[in-house]
Amino acid sequence: MQIALIYIAILSEDESKNLAQNYQYNQKALFSSFVTENKEFVLLDFDNYSESWIISSIQDLLNQFVGVVVVIQNKEKAKIQPIISFLGHLLRHHKETMFIINNHNTLISKVLSKFPDDNIYQDLEVNQQKEILFHLKSIFLDDRDSQI
Repeated sequence: MQIALIYIAILSEDESKNLAQNYQYNQKALFSSFVTENKEFVLLDFDNYSESWIISSIQDLLNQFVGVVVVIQNKEKAKIQPIISFLGHLLRHHKETMFIINNHNTLISKVLSKFPDDNIYQDLEVNQQKEILFHLKSIFLDDRDSQI
């Protein structure tokens, strides 16, 4: 039983060309180390410039997990249509998805408003985000154990 931890970076066009020095991808490294230490999580990631087949593949994998946690590194002025489409998929098929949202994007906030407020954590420090992940792990795995 594993939990999908999906890291989504919203990048400007310039940032998408220079990922190694990109803040969002440095943030992803923190989640990568968390997943290495917590085998109940599987890290999947994409950004707003990812090919559509990558996002589609991630969507196809989601039914294999007992829970889904999405971390979004937002940026206000960026191309976000692929992200909006992915969130629409979650809304239709994975309403119980939990979110950790960093920074603000008006359109993404509008889509997220359709999910329960209790499923969304916003603008947390890194240590707080890890605490939330531990908390969500216990919720997802305890819920699964009680159904068996």
